[in-house]
Amino acid sequence: MGLAVLSIDHPDTELGVIVEVDDEVAKSSLKKIEQRIGRGCKHVKDYREVLDDKTIDIVAVATPNHSHALTTLAAMQAGKDVFLEKPASHTFLEGRWMLDAARKFNRICQVGTQARSCDGVQEGIRLVQDGGIGDVRLVHAVSYRKRNSIGPKGDFPIPSSVDFNLWNACAPFSEPRLTRKFFHYDWHWQRLYGGGEMTNNGPHQMDVARWGLQLGRHPQTILTYGTNIGFDEAGDTLRSGVTILDYGDKTVVFEIRNLETPMPYPSSHCAAFYGTEGSLVQSSADMFCVLYDPEGKKIKEFQGEDFVGYGKFNQGEKHFDNFVKAVKSRRYEDLNTDILDGHRSVGMCHLGNISWYLGENNRVTVKEVDETLQKMPGHDDHRKRLQSFLDYLTGNGASLSGECLSLGPVLTFEDKSERFVDNKEADILLSREYRKEFPVGPV
Repeated sequence: MGLAVLSIDHPDTELGVIVEVDDEVAKSSLKKIEQRIGRGCKHVKDYREVLDDKTIDIVAVATPNHSHALTTLAAMQAGKDVFLEKPASHTFLEGRWMLDAARKFNRICQVGTQARSCDGVQEGIRLVQDGGIGDVRLVHAVSYRKRNSIGPKGDFPIPSSVDFNLWNACAPFSEPRLTRKFFHYDWHWQRLYGGGEMTNNGPHQMDVARWGLQLGRHPQTILTYGTNIGFDEAGDTLRSGVTILDYGDKTVVFEIRNLETPMPYPSSHCAAFYGTEGSLVQSSADMFCVLYDPEGKKIKEFQGEDFVGYGKFNQGEKHFDNFVKAVKSRRYEDLNTDILDGHRSVGMCHLGNISWYLGENNRVTVKEVDETLQKMPGHDDHRKRLQSFLDYLTGNGASLSGECLSLGPVLTFEDKSERFVDNKEADILLSREYRKEFPVGPV
């Protein structure tokens, strides 16, 4: 399941055990660990075996999304602090349950959105918050990453090295058990286990957007439209779409493109802040920011000492170090991404997905989408954004005749209650069913 300390050679931590349900993956990981730190490590398959181990103080959760809450809640109940990789949760309510558990049991829980700890990004965000690009009411965030189909739905053999009961854990079993060709990673595109690009890369861009805009609340109006054209596959998550998250005074637009597309920003994963006196773009692929004047001319790059090169991922050592310092201080306020921030940021992704799930079978014409967008609140030019999206689709050979798009409902969300306004169908999707052997819920 991947319960292993992220920075295995951090000077203030000692790696005690890895939890991995795939024996082949465990074998490879143990070899790498020995090469890196010069000694071996204990391996167990079941995360529950480490819960009563008093020598374990910290648990790092890097499981598939569907078991993030399961393992995190169990670890905190057992008195352990948690470094939780993104996305913080697989459903919206799981984030609330983990937040409540962290406060109830006085646990430190850091979410792995590493941009929060990168000095170049911090400098760029400070500029935005200090008025360096004027009044900012819009962030356009993108995940423009060309991806292949995961292949047609089938009945595939589960690898003999995998304990599938433990891997599947709290998720309901599908029939057949394994419907995708490749066991690892491709679960991202099946909603039983992941949330597609929305929750795969979305949490990074959403967290930066919310951080820069200083949004300490959930969006109040949500809409997603899109299409899965080009992906006749075992996956059932959104492949190409636009999500509008409106806060009244601010708007965040998140756009997913898994087909070939031009790159208007420095990399395929960016959050672009548009102000009255310029713009600033944060690149998640290499953890730096670019400042532009009102005419779009580049003024400055904020790279910082964490910048390791264009297109190269920062490994997040400072983020883990920040976590360890908070473990010592016992102050969750010292965390750069406390579970509260993790919940609010991935919550944006979940709300966008809910609009998509409710509308994926609502096939409509381009005109109908346009008419809906004319009534949609927000600080973006929704119709211009739609045209850009349509150009992307036609550039990939898509026909825009007839009912070519799927349109989700315009949802209204209440921040305090964390429920939709007069929409029981949407409220149901804030959570999910869990297998009784692996219970998940408020503690």
